[in-house]
Amino acid sequence: MKWKQSAIAFGIMLAIILALCIVRATIAEADKRKSSQEDWTPTIVYTEGTASEATTEPTDYPEDPLAPYFELSLDERERIATLIAGKAVDRTMTCQQAIAAVILNEIIDCGEDIGKAIDTYELYDIKTPTEDTYAAVDAVFERGEVLLDDDVLWFNDVDHPSEFHDSLVFVCEIDGIAFYKAHSETV
Repeated sequence: MKWKQSAIAFGIMLAIILALCIVRATIAEADKRKSSQEDWTPTIVYTEGTASEATTEPTDYPEDPLAPYFELSLDERERIATLIAGKAVDRTMTCQQAIAAVILNEIIDCGEDIGKAIDTYELYDIKTPTEDTYAAVDAVFERGEVLLDDDVLWFNDVDHPSEFHDSLVFVCEIDGIAFYKAHSETV
């Protein structure tokens, strides 16, 4: 009987210690976020002339490190993941992440109209997104891990060439998917 009381007392003490650790970690994270905002200082911009003519340029507080790179609703995330799955579910996560970066570039190019950007890409084969597909979407849209320049707006399976894609500037190939940008404008 005494061993049961000892076991219960030990369990209660362990739960209290665990709760204190969680509270301490939460407070430490809040302090870290607060201190990153307190470290803000204005940027000094020197214009032509002497240092006495320097002006300060308004600078926003540092961005929240936990804020998404490009915020998506759950429906938008699902639509993008389905598009990527239809194009490259059987490809590597790196390839899927590159496609996600191209989709992000198109969204920005369309004035952040996600529906319009997604409609740019024809989807013939609807497939179920995998964990890698969602991870690729999150890497690009949540954490900003883009693999391609912002002027890369098209991709195509190298086994299915098209006149349209042949008229573009080839950038690279990842796992059988070719990535393209438009021809640069002549000056």
